[in-house]
Parts: sequence; C-alpha cells; structure tokens
Amino acid sequence: MSDSTNGHRSVPDPKTVDVIYDRLSGVAEAQFGDQANLDGKMIQIFTAASVVMGLTGISAVAATAQPGLGVVFLSLALASYVAVAVLTGIEFWTRKFEALRFGSTLWDYEWDQEPVQVKIAVIDKVKGAYDTNRAILSDKGKLVALGIVATGCEVALVAASILVKVTA
Repeated sequence: MSDSTNGHRSVPDPKTVDVIYDRLSGVAEAQFGDQANLDGKMIQIFTAASVVMGLTGISAVAATAQPGLGVVFLSLALASYVAVAVLTGIEFWTRKFEALRFGSTLWDYEWDQEPVQVKIAVIDKVKGAYDTNRAILSDKGKLVALGIVATGCEVALVAASILVKVTA
C-alpha cells in the first residue's frame, strides 16, 4: 500500500477520509466530459473556419482594381485556416488523460489494509490523476482559444478581400 497521506505523519480522522472519498465520486468522469466538450468545440471552430474559407469563392480578385491586395488578404486568410487546422490536430493529439483504472490493483495491494487506508490510497490516486488531467485540460483550452483567434483573423481577412472587390 502506498503510505502517502499527503505528507502527514498520522492517519487523518476516518470521518474526514470518508467525506473526501465520497466527494471524489464522479471527478474523473467530469474531467472526461470536459475533454469531450473541448474536443467538440475545436471541431466546431474548424468547421466554421472551413466554411469561411469556402466564402473566398465570392471574392474573385481578378475583377478588382487592386488584385494584388486581394491576393494578399486571401493568402493570409489561407494561412489562418492552416493555423486552425494545425491547432485542431494538436488539440486532438495532446497527451492522453490519466485513467483511474485501479480496480484490480486495489485488491492486489490493499487487501490487508484497514478501510480508511484503502480510501486514502484511492484518494491519492484520484488526486494524482486529477492534477495531471487538469493540466491537459488547460492545454486543450489554450488551443481552443488560439483556434478561435485564428478563425477570427481568417474571417477578417476574407472580409477584407471581399471589401477590396466591392469597393473597387
């Protein structure tokens, strides 16, 4: 059994352990739900960026008075779209979550311990996984935010290329 009691030398009050143990119910599932939500948002961002890139067909730069400027805007819009695609790939292939699959190991390592010690071992494992997974969620959240910014830039650049055409 892991003798970790979060740096404490004595065993905490069993009632405290029970409260913490009960409170941890569903923590891992909630984090997996958060991961699925971020992944879904990133797909929506990529889809929006794809639709916006499709709008570039409206902006025929050859018919403008300043086709060079239109090409610059569309090229930058394409670069923004590529950035969204790369961010989407990175967001999906970030580190994998630490799963809490210790059902069989509890028996293997904790069968001879007092119930409060088993609960402490479970709490330690859940805490470690939670901290790891929280960092992964933070990284995914940053990638989603960057995807939103890149899509916004793409929209602005496509709009600029359309404005160059209609104001020519």
